[in-house]
Amino acid sequence: MATELTWQDLRKRSASPEEILALLQITRPPVDVRQILIDLGVEVEFVLQGDLPGVSGMLQIKRDTGKAIIKLPRKHVLGRQRFTLAHELGHLMYHDIGDEGIHRDDTFTGNRMEVEANEFAAELLVPMSFLERYAEPLKYDVDNLASLFEVSTRTMEIRLEKFATIALGNEFLYG
Repeated sequence: MATELTWQDLRKRSASPEEILALLQITRPPVDVRQILIDLGVEVEFVLQGDLPGVSGMLQIKRDTGKAIIKLPRKHVLGRQRFTLAHELGHLMYHDIGDEGIHRDDTFTGNRMEVEANEFAAELLVPMSFLERYAEPLKYDVDNLASLFEVSTRTMEIRLEKFATIALGNEFLYG
């Protein structure tokens, strides 16, 4: 990392996932989201599933120190852990965590904050600029791309759909 950045610095500038990757000089997949969190001063704590009933992760900000902690079940598969870490970073970047300093959604209602955090996670783990470089050489193969980016096939399908929409839109505009 070229300069010392904190999650608070990036939050103040409303940094996008692509901007975060550029600032941290991350240029190829897979994006090491855990290292990003460490570099930004966010603690990651793996817990037993019973400590987080009904949720994939939890974000907590210690009000006395400003320290951010993301908790997630250690038994979740790697892809789920990576997405959850990126999702919680999205909350940290864009949402007010509240007076109690804890964000934990167990409603699964698809509310605006959850949708935004999911979009942030997908954009961080599978940025369009990376997908542009790797999709064609890998023949748009979902399984191979998901493996390269270390995400679920569903996440890759969603990103490829968005990629195609953007590509078709650009072709229509500039074609």
